[in-house]
Order: sequence, then structure tokens, then C-alpha cells
Amino acid sequence: MSIFAKLVELEKAHREYALCTVVAVHGSTPRKPSAKMIVIDNQQPEGEIVGTLGGGAIEHLIRYEAVRLIKEKKTKLITTSLRNDLGMCCGGEMSVFIEPMIQKPRFICFGAGHIAQSLCPLAAHLGYCVVVADERTELLQKEHFSSCERLDCVSSLAFADDFFDASFIVIATHDHSLDHRIVESIIEKPFLYAALVGSQRKALMTKKRLQAKGFSEQHIGRLRVPAGLQIGAETPEEIALAIAAEMTLVKHVTSQNLRHDSSGRQKHAHGLSQGLTAYP
Repeated sequence: MSIFAKLVELEKAHREYALCTVVAVHGSTPRKPSAKMIVIDNQQPEGEIVGTLGGGAIEHLIRYEAVRLIKEKKTKLITTSLRNDLGMCCGGEMSVFIEPMIQKPRFICFGAGHIAQSLCPLAAHLGYCVVVADERTELLQKEHFSSCERLDCVSSLAFADDFFDASFIVIATHDHSLDHRIVESIIEKPFLYAALVGSQRKALMTKKRLQAKGFSEQHIGRLRVPAGLQIGAETPEEIALAIAAEMTLVKHVTSQNLRHDSSGRQKHAHGLSQGLTAYP
């Protein structure tokens, strides 16, 4: 498989990887400018590679650096003397540009009603990979969700139970009981943002229900309900904007590791006791 075919495959699979390209050489080197290698983050320190930069110590160095930079989401130009720095016989100098390819964060919206029809296209335009789950076929129309990656006409609860990797979740179904069951299904899973659309009364009921079910306060506190920043939103469009703004805040604060209080928690996190009054 060619490097470029592998890039397409990795993009479709939403894998984390870095493209490493030789951009300049001086003297004797194992590869010349434009040579490329992909380093895939497979949770190992050296990663998995496709292609080669010539093997040996230089390739070993680039692999480790690439995995580190993938996690930090940073690019880097590395220039090294193969003989003086790495003890290689080639004796030349290579400059390699390491470029992590940042995947779109995945966003699942449970429910395809009024709020979802405004929120999902907005989230797609903001750079999220959007998936909508709802068993109501008549609502899953491309005219409402043309920019979304997937439309799943299945039970939202069944979809939640078979949950795949997603960083952002919004629960906005047509049934409060279903909302609660979805919350219970996802609350202990790893995510950056999970929000439930509803009123302050619904927030209180949700907290009591989760406590009665034996969920920890730590897990309960991760759920944001009512969903969205407090901007006085009333219409579905305004609520969608408030939720998208909160998602953006979480994404950037998390990625930049900014604005933490003394206990290490994000000051801008809104748990069960905060939010806005949502569209009924």
C-alpha cells in the first residue's frame, strides 16, 4: 500500500498519526528530500510505521518523537547530524518535519428533533465528526443532516449500549425516560463532554436518579445538564448555539490545559447544577 493510500485509510478510521517528511539533507544520508514515513499511535512508545526514513538510529528517533508530538498535538522540525548525534556511519545531516494529523473530534447526538437539526449541522461546520442516532425514520432526513457523517436509525439506547469512541455527546431525545437510560449507559464511559438537554427540574431529577442507582458523585458531576452555556437561550436555534459554544469551550480548554483551579478541575466546567433552561 502506498503512503497516500494509507493516509486515506487512516483518515477514514479516525486514527491518530503523524506524517514525517525529509525536507533537507546535507552529505551522505539514507533518504533524500520528500521521503515520507507515517507513524501511527498504537499506544506503544515507538508507534507503528508505514514507509521508512532509512532505518537505524534516525528512524528510531523520529518514531519516538512522532508519538510524543501526536499526544501533544504539536509539529516539530528535527535537524540532526547522523554521525555526531546518532553515531551512524552515513555521516550526513537530515532535517525531518513531523506533522501530527489531528482528527476531527467525534460528536454523537442522541435524538434528531428540533435542537439536533440546528446543532448537528453547526457542529459539523465547527469541525466535529457528527453522528445522529434516533429510531424515528421520518426525522433522519438528509435535508436536515446533510453535513453529518452518519445517521443511525436505531434505538438510541441500543446505540448507547454499543457505544463507540466519541469525545462529545448530547442527549436530546423525545422521551425523558429514554434520556435517563442513555445517561446511565454512557455516564461511566470516557468522554470530554456529555450534556443532557432539559430544565433545572430535570437536572435535579437526573441527579437523584443517578444517586439512587449507585453512581459515584465523580461520575454524576461529569454530566452537564441543562446543556449549554447560560446565555438565556429559548428557541431550538439559540439552545443549539449555547451547546455548540459550550462544546467549543471544553474542547479548547481541555486541549490547551488552561484555566484550572487549585484542585486541578477546569473552572469553566458546568456540572449538574449549572446550565440554561432548555426548550421543552
